[in-house]
Amino acid sequence: MDKREDTLLTSRQQIQILKNALCLSNDQMFGLRLGKCLTPTTHGAMGFMASSSPNLLATLKAFQTYLPTRVVVVK
Repeated sequence: MDKREDTLLTSRQQIQILKNALCLSNDQMFGLRLGKCLTPTTHGAMGFMASSSPNLLATLKAFQTYLPTRVVVVK
């Protein structure tokens, strides 16, 4: 399957869509309802890491190690 870069949403566009949906839904539980629909695989490698960790502490330690390599800080 060919993925064209111009058809993918940027992080900012994804966040704006979620903000718009929250405003339009007028539902304080929107975030919880959305989160309930997401599976660990939705989050790619980090979701797999969390679901395959033996416990919460191991997950948090793995996030601490892995996250700085994945997060882009915009100033």
